[in-house]
Amino acid sequence: AFTPNGDGINDKWQIPSIDPSMGALVTVYNRFGQAVYTAANAVVTWDGTLRGQPQPAGIYLYKVQFAKRNRPLLKGTITLI
Repeated sequence: AFTPNGDGINDKWQIPSIDPSMGALVTVYNRFGQAVYTAANAVVTWDGTLRGQPQPAGIYLYKVQFAKRNRPLLKGTITLI
C-alpha cells in the first residue's frame, strides 16, 4: 500500500529491483481495466495520479512483462490509500 499525501512517507509505489536495462513493461490498471500508469524500460515509480489527477483510493492491479522470454509474467495488486 502507499499513501500519496505529500508527507514524504510511502508517497510513491516503486519497484526498486527492476532496472531499465531489464526491458520490463510495467502497467497499473484501475478497477475498470483502464491503464493508469505505464513504464517501459524505465525506473518504476507511480505517484497515484493519471495525467496529473489524483486517482481514487482503492485496489489497483499491476502487470510486469519482460522482453526476454525466460522471465515470467508478474502480476499482483497495489492498495492506494
